[in-house]
Amino acid sequence: MTEDDVAKLSTARRAARSTEALREVLHCGRNGASAFYRHFGRLRYSDGARDAAQASQSYWLFDLLAAEVAPLMILKINAGELGIAVVNVNVSNSKALVEVVCHADLPPLWRKEISWTDFPEGEWSLYELGALEFDGEACISIAAVLRSEQ
Repeated sequence: MTEDDVAKLSTARRAARSTEALREVLHCGRNGASAFYRHFGRLRYSDGARDAAQASQSYWLFDLLAAEVAPLMILKINAGELGIAVVNVNVSNSKALVEVVCHADLPPLWRKEISWTDFPEGEWSLYELGALEFDGEACISIAAVLRSEQ
């Protein structure tokens, strides 16, 4: 076995472990969120969302959500145009399409193509996003939680 073959096998094993670990987190029965963690900007994430990010080694997704999605969602929530959205990640051939969807019959609220990722292959419905904190009537932060934490 060549050194290149060993490297490919190691990468394949790591990907399989990551995929299985993420499945376990997403399908684990939960009784709500136990804690919320502050990310930069106006994004908070639950302990279940943290577990999913650790399993898939995808804290970069929180960076995207905090920088690009949270400000957009807060504007839409405060305008009365939005309630809850779902983050979907579709990975094929190490490329990802990340979408934030509010309703299955409508175009995504936000989408981004990722040219390379080691996120587990497949179609993943990861997080629900919704208002978490308010200042009077205005939403000031959103939360990312696992769907199983609802």
